[in-house]
Amino acid sequence: MSHDNWNFDEDTLKAIVNRIIERWKEYENESKNGNLSEYRQGLLDGYAQCLEMIENDLESRGYNVDDFR
Repeated sequence: MSHDNWNFDEDTLKAIVNRIIERWKEYENESKNGNLSEYRQGLLDGYAQCLEMIENDLESRGYNVDDFR
């Protein structure tokens, strides 16, 4: 799959991905302190699924995922 037909600003996408990773890590660190409620576990799962979806979309279009972290 080519990324020729996917119009976006890479810097904006990098900022979005980094913000998702940042919040995921914040929740993960908070959870290590015994604050892992079902709600927080759901948030962590949601962030992980979101990142996985973005990674799959980038890779399927020929991008290196590490360039967006």
